[in-house]
Amino acid sequence: MSEKSMKLSLVARILAKFKIGDEGKYNSFFLKLIKDEERAISELKHNINAEKLYHTAVKELLENKIEDAENVLDNVYLEVNPEEIQTNAQQEEFKKVYWTNIDLAEKQLTRLTKELTDVKENHERTLKEINEQISKRQARIAKINK
Repeated sequence: MSEKSMKLSLVARILAKFKIGDEGKYNSFFLKLIKDEERAISELKHNINAEKLYHTAVKELLENKIEDAENVLDNVYLEVNPEEIQTNAQQEEFKKVYWTNIDLAEKQLTRLTKELTDVKENHERTLKEINEQISKRQARIAKINK
């Protein structure tokens, strides 16, 4: 082997070892891309956990409010003061108040129930979006690693 080819062989081995050649640059670039995507996936998984914690807290709060609203509604049905229904005229007047109170309690319960449903739907939608982003990034990594 001539001295010139020996130098080139040594240079090629050094370039390969330190990944300085074009192949090394490509490797370095794609490894950085993969690392960035893996970091993003990790952040998205963290977002899933944060979303689950937040959803649990909000859901529990709303469930407690619904329980309270159900109790209020039950109590509203029982709220009849005998002094307010002594005469037929008083009874006629109290019917309006009685039904108005029941309507208000029912509306509050309906509003809270709808809010809980909305919170659950938003939670599911958010998790789906995050999981889609994770899948997209994992597919990118898989394409790069082919």
